[in-house]
Amino acid sequence: MARRRMIDPNFWQSEDISRLSPFARLLFIGMISNADDEGRGRANTNYLKSIIFPYDDIRVAEVDKALSEISHNTSVVVYDVAHSKYYAFTNWTKWQRVDKPQISIIPPFEDHSENDSGISPELIENDSSLKEEKRREENIKDELTPSRKKIPPALEDVQAYCVERNNGVDAQRFIDFYESKGWLVGKAKMKDWRASVRTWESKNGGGSSEPKKIDGGFEL
Repeated sequence: MARRRMIDPNFWQSEDISRLSPFARLLFIGMISNADDEGRGRANTNYLKSIIFPYDDIRVAEVDKALSEISHNTSVVVYDVAHSKYYAFTNWTKWQRVDKPQISIIPPFEDHSENDSGISPELIENDSSLKEEKRREENIKDELTPSRKKIPPALEDVQAYCVERNNGVDAQRFIDFYESKGWLVGKAKMKDWRASVRTWESKNGGGSSEPKKIDGGFEL
């Protein structure tokens, strides 16, 4: 059971929050209320709908879209671990004070895209003291890499983004195509899958077909 949480008055003046639709703001507050003592929670959209809007006739697609807004515009990161979807408030300790916090049973978000310490991942994995130090460093970062930078993206994130843009792109086909290419765009590693979705829809008129082939390669 989540404890009572504080909504900082600065919430209403935040430029990040101002970019959210009114429904996404309500979902954001609901996620705060239901987060555990380390600022994490389950991000399955059916689950969020059931605990935050139990008496409202709201479609899961609406929750999906609002969750995408939140992950795109705020410091909340949405991530997958073992086929389950979670969220984490990366600035949680800056505006929540928890007396005798309970250890979270939800796995933390781990950003493997870079290692600022210069220490090999194998050494960190085998040295518990270094692992703890790395975790402390991650907890004080202002922001972690947002979900739009995570490669490969989760199917739910691609679906939500395509719904948001109303582009008719088949999210599963998009993922299958780039999975077969090793998530390369031309010869370079994909950096932003959302940009690739936009290029996909512009090159194909918003349809779900594969990118057009030219000169033995692909436009995307």
